[in-house]
Amino acid sequence: MAGYGRIAIAMKFVMWVIQQDQFPTVGAVMTHFGCSEATAYRWTAAYAEACGIDPHNRHGGLPL
Repeated sequence: MAGYGRIAIAMKFVMWVIQQDQFPTVGAVMTHFGCSEATAYRWTAAYAEACGIDPHNRHGGLPL
């Protein structure tokens, strides 16, 4: 994803998350986007916060 602006990356992430049946795991984010574990945690945490998902539940396979 290097070379993309931050907003474009965020939009690509959100579009991908919307297509998933369940809230994505950190591992799935890392695999799909080729990012580090820390980045995957930041992205999933930010998305969960924006959607009002309890941080304790966000990696439990919640349906979207």
